[in-house]
Amino acid sequence: MDRIEPKLREQIVRLREILPRYAKVRKLKAEYEKQTVQMTRCIDQCKAASEDYEEKYRIFFGEQAGILAQELKEGSPCPVCGSVHHPHKAKISEGGVDEKTVEEAKKIRDEAERKRAAAQEKYQEVRAQFETEEKALFGERYSREDEKQAEDRLAEYESLLAQKRSNLKKLQDAYRKTAEENQRQAGRAENLVLQKTELEERFEQEQEMFRREIRKQRFADQEEYREAKKWIEGWRQMNDQVKTYESLVVQKKSSVETLKGQLNGKRRQETESDVRKKNETDMLLKEKNVRKLEIHGKNITHQSACDSLKKYFAAEEELREKYEVVGNLSRTANGSLTGSVKLDFETYVQRKYFRQIIQAANRRLAKMTSGGFILQCRELKDLSSQGQAGLDLDVYDLVTDSVRDVKSLSGGESFMAALSMALGLADIIQNTAGAVSLETMFVDEGFGSLDDQSRERAIRILKELAGEKGLVGIISHVNELKEQIDWKLTVTKSGHGSHARWII
Repeated sequence: MDRIEPKLREQIVRLREILPRYAKVRKLKAEYEKQTVQMTRCIDQCKAASEDYEEKYRIFFGEQAGILAQELKEGSPCPVCGSVHHPHKAKISEGGVDEKTVEEAKKIRDEAERKRAAAQEKYQEVRAQFETEEKALFGERYSREDEKQAEDRLAEYESLLAQKRSNLKKLQDAYRKTAEENQRQAGRAENLVLQKTELEERFEQEQEMFRREIRKQRFADQEEYREAKKWIEGWRQMNDQVKTYESLVVQKKSSVETLKGQLNGKRRQETESDVRKKNETDMLLKEKNVRKLEIHGKNITHQSACDSLKKYFAAEEELREKYEVVGNLSRTANGSLTGSVKLDFETYVQRKYFRQIIQAANRRLAKMTSGGFILQCRELKDLSSQGQAGLDLDVYDLVTDSVRDVKSLSGGESFMAALSMALGLADIIQNTAGAVSLETMFVDEGFGSLDDQSRERAIRILKELAGEKGLVGIISHVNELKEQIDWKLTVTKSGHGSHARWII
């Protein structure tokens, strides 16, 4: 509703006030038209009844001579002419009318006349009421075109009002949803910050346990541990070789036992060469057994280290995944997330108060510009993804119903917008902190860019702001302000310096 021009709101209120009276006039008009039809019908019925009565009366009167002739007798005088001879008596025509028929026709005529008189009286009464209400509503110069124009304008204003109400409801719903979402996001942010802190502590604990385990496994540092990881596959291959070797030893022992069975009871003629080979073989077998024991010991040690590493690798991977989530949250809160709007959490919260300041500023701006335009915070979807953003201003033009950048305002409009934002900020501060009050304000320049009407509105706003206790100082070179400001401190420059004096 704040976007509707004051003049339009005034016209809508005035039209709403006369709407019940207009409905009454339309009702009286319908009744007036109804009574007009009723009276016309009664007049026609009365006229027809009168004509029927007159016709029957004429016929009845014409038949009176025939009726008298029926009573005449030869030698008796005629009551009309006195003659005693009656050679040519008048005769009653066929289909004649008697006195009873005439009386019935007269009653019908009298009843029709009574209904006509009543209908005409009702018609005059309704007509008088209709004309009185009509003149009171539309004035002496009322015409059908005026009524049609009023109806069209009323319909247009009601449609515009409905549209503005719908827009207001949408904005209120969007604001409520945004506020609820802000509360939810703030709660989630607090929980995630706590989770981040907890995960960082757990991560440090796991890292310390990991370092202790590395030292326990006799690694000098993590670099040596990483190098050892590279040899795990080699160790596995060596383990396979040991198993293969053990299997081969079992096979050889089996072959030896088989050969012993075959040589049982036989004597071998050992030569010096055989003895030497046997000794060499025994020596080699002994070395292999020693090597086997060494490898087996290392195998046990490596297996234990491998199991520990697998466990810590899994824990490290889990922490890395959680840290990635927390890291994205941190980058989002810091406004450094790649591919999205550079809006940090602090700016996100500031937007809430920024909108309150804009709302307070628009109340001032509406008086200065007569509702020509208002300010609004740029929507998140319209913010740039390059550089920090969030506290950007746009202008909603009520004349063209379009949104444009605040940089498109003229010099005078920019001054009024800046003044409104300053006053809006002061209003929010006073409302938020009850102990803080705005008693003094200085405005430096800017009035020269305003036209006369805008300058008068701005001065009026500042005077209202000052009231009886406040003080508003204006620093300006505009001569027109001299007539609008009562107390002036003038500064005059001369060859001996500048001089200041009060003009009250």
